[in-house]
Amino acid sequence: MGCENHKSETLLQVVSGYNIPIVSDTIPLFVCSDSDYKNSFGKLEFKINKKTLNINCTYNRGYGGEIVNVIIDDKLRILNITYNYIDDTVGGNEEIYTILNSKIILNKNPFTDNSYDFKGEISIKGEVEIKPASIFELSTKEKFNFLGYFVCK
Repeated sequence: MGCENHKSETLLQVVSGYNIPIVSDTIPLFVCSDSDYKNSFGKLEFKINKKTLNINCTYNRGYGGEIVNVIIDDKLRILNITYNYIDDTVGGNEEIYTILNSKIILNKNPFTDNSYDFKGEISIKGEVEIKPASIFELSTKEKFNFLGYFVCK
């Protein structure tokens, strides 16, 4: 399982006052707080220095989960974005994820504002190539969409 680097369309917006819409069970919410993480939300980790912001979102759905990693520079350009779906199937198919479009909305500029009440949205459209474990089966490609919200108070 992995994500190939691919030329993709990316968009990053800072929308002052952005609020997360009502969250449902089908859209993951990533949080910084360990206590909230244990209460069925995804885990948000972010590291910032003078030049880059690294946002890492991990969501465990029990038998599978999703990992999204975003690197943004101080000019608010998306340098890299990856997506992976993980599962606990042994001997399964290899999945290669290619991101075609991504959009990120932040409620503030993390390089000029403090990180208190940092919120955002990550939207990804892509393609996954599924390579079967058996040499007698053909590879297939499918489209995928991901939408997730994050908050750090």
